[in-house]
Amino acid sequence: MYWLLLQERDFDSAFTQAMALDRRNNENGSRLLGLGMLCTSNSDFELAEKCFSYLISKGSSSPYYINARMQLITARDKMITESGQRDVTKLEQLSKDYEAVFTELGKTPITASLLSGYARLKAFYMNQTDEAIDIL
Repeated sequence: MYWLLLQERDFDSAFTQAMALDRRNNENGSRLLGLGMLCTSNSDFELAEKCFSYLISKGSSSPYYINARMQLITARDKMITESGQRDVTKLEQLSKDYEAVFTELGKTPITASLLSGYARLKAFYMNQTDEAIDIL
């Protein structure tokens, strides 16, 4: 059923199925991580955020916690930057979200892709090129 829903791009119903399968099979959220990433690539950012938030709510001891934190920021970044509108409030909130992730997870090789995205946000969307250079 889950596979069919994905093929039909019925991501909302697939989310419900993924949640049920996750609980029934004790999958620790692996299916939800994949669904969230699929939703992000298909520009269904709200559902992607739901998937990643669910995984984050399982706590930092969850095997997919770090991935979910990083993917949540990536989804929010794409949602804001691909909208075509430069909402300063949303950009500033996204910048704070990036900083919160770096405070929690650190600036390590694991978070390097986020550092790159954060620098891109600062340089191209917030016109803060000096800060972007410092980030890199």
